[in-house]
Amino acid sequence: MAIVGTASQPGVLVNRDFALLWAGHGLSVLGDFVFETTLVVWIAAELAPGRSWAPLAVSGLLVASAVPVLVVGPVAGVVVDRWRDKRRVMIRADVLSGLLILALMPAAGIVSLPFLPGGGPPLAVRLGAIFGVVFLASAIAQFLRPSSSVLLRDIVPEPQRPQAMGLNQASTSVALLIGPPLAAPLLFAFGPAWALLINAASFFASALVVRAVRVPPRAEESETTPAPAGIVRELVVGLRFFGRSPVLVTIATSLGIVMLGFGALSALDVFFVTENLGSSAESYGILGAAQGGGMLIGALLAGALASRLGLERTFWGVLGATGLLILGYARLTSFPAAIAVIFLLGMAISAVNVAVGPLLLRVTPREFLGRVSGTINPLIQAASILGILVGGLLYGIVLRGFRWEVLGVRIGPLDTIFTGVGTACLLGAAYARRNLRDAARRELPP
Repeated sequence: MAIVGTASQPGVLVNRDFALLWAGHGLSVLGDFVFETTLVVWIAAELAPGRSWAPLAVSGLLVASAVPVLVVGPVAGVVVDRWRDKRRVMIRADVLSGLLILALMPAAGIVSLPFLPGGGPPLAVRLGAIFGVVFLASAIAQFLRPSSSVLLRDIVPEPQRPQAMGLNQASTSVALLIGPPLAAPLLFAFGPAWALLINAASFFASALVVRAVRVPPRAEESETTPAPAGIVRELVVGLRFFGRSPVLVTIATSLGIVMLGFGALSALDVFFVTENLGSSAESYGILGAAQGGGMLIGALLAGALASRLGLERTFWGVLGATGLLILGYARLTSFPAAIAVIFLLGMAISAVNVAVGPLLLRVTPREFLGRVSGTINPLIQAASILGILVGGLLYGIVLRGFRWEVLGVRIGPLDTIFTGVGTACLLGAAYARRNLRDAARRELPP
C-alpha cells in the first residue's frame, strides 16, 4: 500500500491533504508537550526551588490550562461554526500561538530588558506572565481543535476516518513519549529559551504545513449557514441540537462518567505507586511511559478494530475493557505487573479516542461541529476536575486511615477508590451499550 493515497486508493496516510494535516498536528503537539513539561520543571527547579508555594504554582499551570476549556470552549465553538474557512482559522491560531510563546521570553525574564533593574521583571511578574500565556494559549487552542476536526471531515472520506483518527492518536502518543523526556535536558543544558523557541517554531511550521492543505470546494459550497444571530442564540441552538441527538448525549454522558473516575485516578496514582505497589515516587514516570507506549500501539491498531467491530461496539466494548483493567490494577501489589496493566490501559484509551471522533463526525452536520466540540469538551473537562476534587477528598479526609480485611484480603483507601473508578467505567460502558445500539441507526449521516 502506498504511504500517501488518492481519493480512490487510500494509502497508509489516507491521502495527500490528510498527510499534511497529520504532520501539522504532530508538530504542534510535540511542541506543546515540550512547552508544558518545561514550564513545570522550570517553576519547580529554577523559579521556586524549595518554596512552600511551589506545588501551588505548578497546580496553577494546570488550572490556567483547564479554565479556557470551560469558559472559552463553548463560545469558540459558535465562532468556528460561523467562520466558513476552517483552514484559515487553523493557520491564524497557529501563528498567534507562536507569537504568544515568543512574547513570553522578555515577559518572563528569559531575554534581558535593559530598562528593568537587573535586566528582568520580578518573580511575581514572571509567574503571572507564564500563567497568562498558558491561559491564552489554551484559549486559542479552543478555536484550533474544532477547526481541525471540521477540516479532517472535509478531506477524509467517512470509511477512512477511523484510520485518520488512529494516525492522529499515534502522533500524539509519539509526542508524549518524546516531548517530556526531551524537555528537562533541554532546560538544564540550554535554559528555558530553547523550549519556548521549539514550541513557537512548531506552531509556525504547523501553519505552513496546514496552508498547503487543499480543501475540496464542495465542502464549503454545500454548507448553508444562516446569517449570524448572536453568540448566545447560536449557542442555544447548538445546545438544543446536542440535546436532541441520542448519540451525542450518550457519548457525553458515558465519557463524563468515565472521566469522573479517571480524574481521581490521575490525582492519586502517584500515591498508589508508593503505598500499594511499594515502589519509589521516581518510578511513577515509568508508568507514564508505559501508558504512552500502549497508546501508540493502540492507536495503530484501533482503526482496524473499529472498522471490523463498528464504531459503537468499539466504543462501549473498550470502555468495558478499561473498567476491568482498572479493577485488576486496584488489587495489584507488584510494580512490574502494574507496568503491563497500564500499557494495556493506554491501548484502550487510544481505541476509545479513535472511535469517538468518527462517531461525532458521522452524526453532526458540518455547521454544528464547532458547537458540538464546544459542548462535549467542557463537559468532559468538568467531570475530570470534579473527579480530581472528589478523589482528593476521599483519600485525604473521608477514607483517611481506612483499613479492612476480608477473607485474608486487605482493603485500603486507594484500592477502594480505584475499584470505584473501575466500576464507573463499567457503568459508562453499560450505559453506552444500551443507548448506542439503536440510537446510531436512527441518526442519518449528515
